[in-house]
Amino acid sequence: MSSSTHPDSSIGSGLRRLERTIRENIRPSNRYLYLRCPHRRGQSFSTKDGPRGVDSTCGSGFTSEGGLHMEPCPVSMHTGNGTFRALADRLRSLGWMDTIPLEGKRPLVSRRHGTARKHVSGFDLDEWQSLYPNANVGIVLPTLDAGDMMAMAIDVDSAAGHERKEDGAVVLTALERELGPLPATWTNGHTDPPYRHLLYRMPNVPHLTAPGAGLDLIWPGNRYIVAPGSVHPCGERYFMAGPDGRPCEPPRPQELPMLPNKWVARLTASHSAVHNDMMATDPEEWLSLTDDRTPCPYMRGLAHNWASNPCLHQSCRHDGFVELSVAALHAMAKGHTGGMKLIRSAMPRFVRLVAGDRAGGIETAEQEAKSIAVWAIGHCPPPQSDMPDPCRSRMGSGIAERLRHELRPSTVTDDDVARLVSALRKEVLA
Repeated sequence: MSSSTHPDSSIGSGLRRLERTIRENIRPSNRYLYLRCPHRRGQSFSTKDGPRGVDSTCGSGFTSEGGLHMEPCPVSMHTGNGTFRALADRLRSLGWMDTIPLEGKRPLVSRRHGTARKHVSGFDLDEWQSLYPNANVGIVLPTLDAGDMMAMAIDVDSAAGHERKEDGAVVLTALERELGPLPATWTNGHTDPPYRHLLYRMPNVPHLTAPGAGLDLIWPGNRYIVAPGSVHPCGERYFMAGPDGRPCEPPRPQELPMLPNKWVARLTASHSAVHNDMMATDPEEWLSLTDDRTPCPYMRGLAHNWASNPCLHQSCRHDGFVELSVAALHAMAKGHTGGMKLIRSAMPRFVRLVAGDRAGGIETAEQEAKSIAVWAIGHCPPPQSDMPDPCRSRMGSGIAERLRHELRPSTVTDDDVARLVSALRKEVLA
């Protein structure tokens, strides 16, 4: 913050005092403060203190002596000091019934989120309070209206978030031009807008498809959100903001606005008739079909990227394996070969990676891997065996060009591609 932007030196001096006070008093447990300055009445501004931002709302808060008057954010829910149960009970009183303990963002209990989840009881909360009194709280989004409706969230990631390549806010803006604006709603997260969870209601469906890169979807059968009051691993505290953008307590799920029909249609879009014909075959049977064709350079590039980073720029290894499976199947629809062989060969590695984190160990991990592959088969276009493999006519520099522009466009150099192609060829010949 610089006084050069304020022509009145006394104003600049006051703002420097304000910034110094912020830096001396801000704490992770009291991150968001209302900062009121009579010199800038009716306007808003913000300051930054390292990784923690300070939201500022002008009004009339200086004392008659010129001192700074600061008010804590009205959200009183927070973790720490054994308050897991208190926060969970507060959320349940508002209708968010399935609250689970988290370490950072990782669940501390199993089988409490996802399609096979068990609902949370008061007895569960008693046990978790004794085991994890200082845990963060996760909210499994609920179904509503006797199961006809559900709460869902659009997770807007920044270009740097989870090492993504796309800015979710930019993608969301483009989608709003195409599908119409989203209604103002409550948002949840530990950062400032627009990189937050946007909460809505919509008809209850078993699965949703993300409408673009940089956007993830959360619904009752998939993942959970970290509750306001919890602390992110970076030290920032999650908070809920209302439709007006100001921090507030969470709404009741029934208060969330409805997702517009065009958005519902996009997130639940069905596939083409030819895909439906292909899926007349049981996906599990299709997964077991033999694919003896050698994985093409594009498929091997996918395998290399996934082996190097099993999260594949997603939030977890589960989502990374989903992305690998979907990418391989979409490539097969364009004529690339060896996608099924790639998925089947990746499944054992995925099992080894996640088995230690699953309550059921290897057996649960194997079921998870199979269900991901079967789901991907059921939601991707059919393979095109009668099409020429695009890689076969693009050997040598053609492979390098394809890998550079389609796999890792922001980081790959010519030397990287040359080494990768050489390694892949050795792998195929081995």
